[in-house]
Amino acid sequence: MFDLKIGFIVTVVLLACSAVRSDATDFDVLTLSQSWPQTSCWDLNELWTEAATTKCSSCQMPKDKQSWTIHGLWPSKLQGKHPAFCSTKPKFNAKLFNDELRAELEQKWPSYNLKMTYEAFWGYEWKKHGTCALDVLSTSTIPKYFNKSVQLLDSYNVGKILASSGIVPGKKYQYKDVISVLENTLKVNVYVKCAVNSVSKEQYLNEISMCFDKSFKLTNCNIGDSTTNCKSKDVEYPANLNSC
Repeated sequence: MFDLKIGFIVTVVLLACSAVRSDATDFDVLTLSQSWPQTSCWDLNELWTEAATTKCSSCQMPKDKQSWTIHGLWPSKLQGKHPAFCSTKPKFNAKLFNDELRAELEQKWPSYNLKMTYEAFWGYEWKKHGTCALDVLSTSTIPKYFNKSVQLLDSYNVGKILASSGIVPGKKYQYKDVISVLENTLKVNVYVKCAVNSVSKEQYLNEISMCFDKSFKLTNCNIGDSTTNCKSKDVEYPANLNSC
């Protein structure tokens, strides 16, 4: 009788642990979030005075002045809490990147936070999000996760999509026009994030997210109740400045 009780308790504990692990890593879509470099630099570092007073950027800007860059590739739930920090292994190690991948990441996945190095940013994104995508073959290792993110950016770069319809940096647009161009091109909905210039109070185009299923086919990004956080109609799409 005692053995039966012990066996029952062990079974319950194992099931509980299994359930926690499953809940922690379960997700519906992978969200590719792309950043507009100049807005991200000003917003993350509270350097909005640069928008009106300087002709160069405090951040290292990418060589391609029209290309958006990666903020992250995030396993996400359409409803409920997104998974995060799903495993402590494998631990992030930038030495796993070959020279070609590292060079691509420096251009396509940079850190615009002046207090965070590129490697620290990549490590944080891996710990918080990459470890939740280990069960997907294309993202099951550190090199695979970062390679896949770069491949997705190359295939669906927001800057190229917008430019093909005449929406280019250095001008002001209605945010609904930005959404319309992206959704008409991709045939799925997206999420557009604006940042507010704390000096001028104007809105700036900041990040755009698109979603993929686990086979990396584009799918609707119905996360939350809205497709944007932009408040007014007009949004600045600032040009990327040269680095100071």
